[in-house]
Amino acid sequence: MLIKASNSELSTSTGKILLKDISFEISHGELIHVVGPNGIGKSSLFKAIFNLDGLKISNLERAKFEHFFLPQMENKEFLLPLRLGELSTGVGLVPTKKKQLEWNKASGGERKKALIDRALSHDCDLYVLDEPFNHLDKNSIEKVNLKIEELIQANKTVILISHNPPEIEHRIMDVAKWS
Repeated sequence: MLIKASNSELSTSTGKILLKDISFEISHGELIHVVGPNGIGKSSLFKAIFNLDGLKISNLERAKFEHFFLPQMENKEFLLPLRLGELSTGVGLVPTKKKQLEWNKASGGERKKALIDRALSHDCDLYVLDEPFNHLDKNSIEKVNLKIEELIQANKTVILISHNPPEIEHRIMDVAKWS
């Protein structure tokens, strides 16, 4: 067991309850597809698990493990004095000819590829990828799915928060049932 919630509640730092009666268990070597409508709390649930943004989840048990959390990438402009190749070190989503491209001149898809490449190159027990397939072409999605399969075979756990299901055998976690 990596993470277990039993009759838990997700709340804000001010005590507002966002989700209730949450119960689940996440183990090693699983691929979990987290689903639910926009705005229901899919991302917030995992932010709370990792103590981000002041969100809290009650009755939570966590084993000791290494993780990588890749949040949703919104199309907000922020300046990074980096080239894509400085982020892209693993899966090979960013072609060699694009690695010299400056972050601020890259498209949303090129940026997303570099960030996913970086996330999946870490040696962790758990990877949480929030909307990883947004901005990706079919070929890149296939590469990500192949890397996820490799991680699962290596007994790593991958959680995909996404409206697009992975093309790999997975377990579904429906957040709507806790709203």
